[in-house]
Amino acid sequence: MKIPRIVLAGVTSGVGKTSITCSIIYALQKRGFSVQPFKVGPDYIDPSYLTSISKNDTYNLDVWLMGQKQVLDSFTS
Repeated sequence: MKIPRIVLAGVTSGVGKTSITCSIIYALQKRGFSVQPFKVGPDYIDPSYLTSISKNDTYNLDVWLMGQKQVLDSFTS
């Protein structure tokens, strides 16, 4: 599966993952890219920021909550 992607991770909360992600989304869109944000975990605040900046719904990719098949389906659709 060849889907261009960037993964950002942090060792704890509050380290700036969402801020950096929003900045990257904005920069890529300014360069003409369409960006589809994803999030892992049961967070309802961060996805609203990602959706607002990208103008695309943010989808969850949490295997523990969704199962592997549903995560793959969500990522590739």
